[in-house]
Amino acid sequence: MPSISTEPAHGLLARTATRLRLTPATFAADLGIEVSALARGDGLDRFASAVGVDAATLSRSTASRGSRPGQLTLMGETLGRGDLSVSPRRRCPRCLAEDRSAARATGLSERYAAWHRTWWDASMVLSCPTHRSLLTNTCQSCGKQVDWRSPSIDICRCGAPLWLDHGGELPRCDGDAYLLARLEGGSREAVPLLDGLTLGRAAAAMGRLGECGLGFATSRPDVAGADLVRLTADGFQTARTFETAFPRILDDVVTGAGGDAVGLMASYGWTYRSWLAPPGGDHSGGILRDALLRHAAGRGIIATDELQASENAVTLGEASEILGMGHDRTRRIAARAGLVPAGSRRGVNFAIDRDAARELARRLASLVDARTAAALLGIGRSQFRSLVAAGLVAPDEEAGRLGSGALYDVERLVAWVASLAVGVPAVSRTPTSCLPLPTACRNFSLSLVDVCQAISSGVLTPVGLRGEKGRLTSVVVSCREMKALRDPDPLTVGGVARRLVIHPEAASALVRAGLVGPVGAVTPQGLLDFTRANATPRDLAGEFGTSPRSVVARLRGAGLAPTLFPPAFRQLFYDRTIARGVLLADLPGAGRS
Repeated sequence: MPSISTEPAHGLLARTATRLRLTPATFAADLGIEVSALARGDGLDRFASAVGVDAATLSRSTASRGSRPGQLTLMGETLGRGDLSVSPRRRCPRCLAEDRSAARATGLSERYAAWHRTWWDASMVLSCPTHRSLLTNTCQSCGKQVDWRSPSIDICRCGAPLWLDHGGELPRCDGDAYLLARLEGGSREAVPLLDGLTLGRAAAAMGRLGECGLGFATSRPDVAGADLVRLTADGFQTARTFETAFPRILDDVVTGAGGDAVGLMASYGWTYRSWLAPPGGDHSGGILRDALLRHAAGRGIIATDELQASENAVTLGEASEILGMGHDRTRRIAARAGLVPAGSRRGVNFAIDRDAARELARRLASLVDARTAAALLGIGRSQFRSLVAAGLVAPDEEAGRLGSGALYDVERLVAWVASLAVGVPAVSRTPTSCLPLPTACRNFSLSLVDVCQAISSGVLTPVGLRGEKGRLTSVVVSCREMKALRDPDPLTVGGVARRLVIHPEAASALVRAGLVGPVGAVTPQGLLDFTRANATPRDLAGEFGTSPRSVVARLRGAGLAPTLFPPAFRQLFYDRTIARGVLLADLPGAGRS
């Protein structure tokens, strides 16, 4: 069954269920999904495959989960908690009646004509702008709420038709038309006050502006249904001409308060006390509150030097939205960051510098907890704790000062990993006999701390694995070097041979020449210095993912002679640093073999 451009997945499910003579809830259960979950994008691919439609096309008119908990994205708009509701099921009765009329006109069956509109689920839309009909969720026959257990989109469980509308026609609500145009991408006029807000906040701002237009009151008016639609329409007109219309409304409010009113709350009633003063109450992000304070200063209600509102100031509630956390935690962190004015009291509004709040949010966003940091490094939490205990990784000092617990800077973690691979070969693919650092530690039963310290001291030489854009993606180490680190050989000719993976006679020649310690002896430092300075073709072949014979041929072609060679030494050795430089230049695709 083909989908309709503005029909959500759960709407198509209901239409398909009608064809199968099932209720939407029963059909969803047969598919192993829930209607409410499908409305949020969960199980959409499974449903699309089951009914034979393109999932990508269906997803354009179906909500999906956003980046934050409780956040949804629908047709390019961000919805918050409570902005999308599918139970009970809302509808425009006249839209359903129009569906049946269109089916009759084309000779199609009326039984399968009705379809569910996406915007019926958007709780901030109150009415149908086309038919000027209030969206309703109850059956006018039985009085019960309509759900997804009815036999059809336009038939109630009691059998009564849902396309009959006994209510009168409402005045056109341009506010609902504005919300619908934003949701469906239709043409509309620009309304600067509302365009930058989410649909839920824009609708709330329009409703409050309409209620404010009723005049002075100590408590917010209790309106709903058709009355709220009319006030939303009035609020939209105020928002369109906000710069001139809102001050006129405030003039009427102050006049209604009486000449003996003193202070903001007494002069503006619920408009200030219940709406624009509380943290997070101003749905416009501070624009309306600032306008009210400017109006109060102009009317002499507050002194000009008391006017805290400015283009670069936000309330605690707005700062909590910038930081993405609750008011109490925002206040604690802001106080420790020095953003709360001295002497401020809880419950009393104050201004916070907007740029400082954004910088604080950016800084906190760059920090992660120990669990996330361990996951970023690809290691377990116990391994990460050992790195912290050894001082290789340190918590962020600023996060501790702000009282956010032990947090770690992601950029510093990345820089620390990169420091392990400074001056080592960089390849595009893991060389043979090499493993990622965390995996190698587990396989060879070595602590990550000991291995990282071995890398820092030069005992172990890692290889940097880089992605397409040359960014370091992983640090890998040689299994042979890890084994030698785990099982150090005694300082004998045999131990030198096993450590360097060379013939015992070649190791004997090194000992006799005094290249791994005093003449005729081996010392740990002498062996370490020799290993740092020299490399066999086999060593270089392992680092660059090629063969020893290829290494010798490429170095010979570049005019680089070995530093040690037969007959005095049975094994070829090259200057490690110079040979690496030659091979890096000669093997731009190193590591691909």
